[in-house]
Amino acid sequence: ADVAKVMASASFGLYGHAGAPRLYMIVDPLCPWSIRALQSLQSYVDNGKLELAIVPIAINDYENNHTSTPAAQAMLSVGQRQMIGVWRQIIALDHAPEDVSLTETSGASLQLNLQKAHTVGLRGTPTIVWLDKSGVSHTQSGLPDDLNALIASMTP
Repeated sequence: ADVAKVMASASFGLYGHAGAPRLYMIVDPLCPWSIRALQSLQSYVDNGKLELAIVPIAINDYENNHTSTPAAQAMLSVGQRQMIGVWRQIIALDHAPEDVSLTETSGASLQLNLQKAHTVGLRGTPTIVWLDKSGVSHTQSGLPDDLNALIASMTP
């Protein structure tokens, strides 16, 4: 399966400039590595070089007393452009915000995201998926050491 097409059919939030190259990032909202990846990519988003498509899943419930699932469902219960704000609340609180009402579809969206994540070879969070300049899909567990090279590989 083309990993970028698989991710394009997932439920995700958008963060950054709509015309910028899109990087799909599969995250567990309470995973410290996912949070660190968001912080590492912040300047690229701020500079208009990257649009993040945040794909929430829940795989760390066994580590955090089952707080990942409600956090991911909260992210999936808001609009695409509101998701980053909810994730920031989750990061600050270390759990899902109580003022976000879960939608009836958030559980199903979470399950579908997890299936899609496994389809693209998820081995942990974050996992990133992108198209290079020539339209070839790539997937990687974690962020590369050289983020400038990653961004350059995406930019036509």
